[in-house]
Amino acid sequence: MFMGERQKIQQAFVLEVGGRAVLALFAGDIEHARTFCSQDWFWGELATYRSGGRPIWDSTSDLRIRHAKPCEVTELHIALELEQFRREYDGYVFAFLVPVDADLQ
Repeated sequence: MFMGERQKIQQAFVLEVGGRAVLALFAGDIEHARTFCSQDWFWGELATYRSGGRPIWDSTSDLRIRHAKPCEVTELHIALELEQFRREYDGYVFAFLVPVDADLQ
């Protein structure tokens, strides 16, 4: 992937909500992933998504960041390629690991 500038090596992480893997993302390290996912705008955005009619995050479930498994890394790379193809890549990419209701995407 050539982006015209040298990029920091990114690792893949997963956000678990109530023990369920829901979102994969790239970050420089696990602390960066935790910091990124702890921002108010992130939680506000996440709270708007639903899966099977239920909120992906209900503002009370336990949250955890962990390293992604190989299959989750693959999902994230697919999302990155789609973002780049659409010319929508802005340095951040996420991949939902659960079905997201179409009417709220």
